[in-house]
Amino acid sequence: MNKGYNNNYLNAILYGYKGGIYKFKYGTNTETNGWYEYIAKYEGASAWKDLTLKSEFKLYDGNSVAKYRKIGKFVEIVGTVAPTSALTGSNGHDIAVLPSGFRPKYQVVVIQQGSGTNKWLMRVKENGTMIIERYGVSSNIDIPTTAWLPFYAMFTVD
Repeated sequence: MNKGYNNNYLNAILYGYKGGIYKFKYGTNTETNGWYEYIAKYEGASAWKDLTLKSEFKLYDGNSVAKYRKIGKFVEIVGTVAPTSALTGSNGHDIAVLPSGFRPKYQVVVIQQGSGTNKWLMRVKENGTMIIERYGVSSNIDIPTTAWLPFYAMFTVD
């Protein structure tokens, strides 16, 4: 769909997912008449696979998952975990390691929401190691065993 946007950049917001269908709203930085809806169904997605968590982490509760899958050249990771014992929030702690073929070419860094107003930094390194660090609001605090640590990232692989 060519709307004559020239060199304007495109903004997109993922606002829904159900049954393998992603819904995006998108528009350009100069658009004044609202956003357009785009629905994309990803074909050829692999089955979801369970992440093997490191011993410092467990699933947050009975409704939580920690999974990954590949969609073409994209890898998607999603889950909610909690530490098995209190962890120092300023130090990096390994959550899991993605297997070969599901690892980013370059390190991926994503800010994630934690319990309350706390946020945390998730790094996915080139070797597949998923790391949590910098937990807190304005300074790093210890991560309690009751911490809610949801995560989501999508990145490309070669």
